[in-house]
Amino acid sequence: MEAGKKTDTTLSTTDQNTELAVQSEDQSNFSSQVDAFANDANIAIENNAAFNGRIENTQGTVCNATAVADSANGIRRINLTYNGTSCTGNRSCAGIVMLSMPLLHIGKMQEQY
Repeated sequence: MEAGKKTDTTLSTTDQNTELAVQSEDQSNFSSQVDAFANDANIAIENNAAFNGRIENTQGTVCNATAVADSANGIRRINLTYNGTSCTGNRSCAGIVMLSMPLLHIGKMQEQY
């Protein structure tokens, strides 16, 4: 009978460096996409008088998404629906980002503060 041979399963330094580089790039790409969605949400909020309280001075448009505002059932909502490639052509997205805020009446808001 022969005993099993133990093999070295550790990653080489090159493999570890490659893995770290891929992980770093993935994290950077993820952060960039989260930032892009946050920017789109800010633009949608700034452009909606029900959210920002202004009637004029819009801040731009959300690219490759449609924004639909609704104030039914005591909640202000903006749904950003993505379907396609961004204006810069560097990302493709499909899905919905939902923004919401409760409607507060002036009297109730003053009581809270």
